[in-house]
Amino acid sequence: MNTDRIAYFLAVAQTGSITLGAQKSFITQTAMSQQMAALEAELGLPLLKRSKSGTSLTEAGQALVPMAERLVQC
Repeated sequence: MNTDRIAYFLAVAQTGSITLGAQKSFITQTAMSQQMAALEAELGLPLLKRSKSGTSLTEAGQALVPMAERLVQC
């Protein structure tokens, strides 16, 4: 698990949007989607609920946020 991917996850969590998270992270929406899919595959858990109205966190995603924040601060 790399820290860039964790930072990308936090951007999506904070903005509630893959597109806005990508803009905040200065990457494309496609790259952000790929990074989120890779993180979910790596952890074996769905972290995001995707819909036309936005992106929200699953319970696993919510649980990951505080740990991810600590990882990115280091």
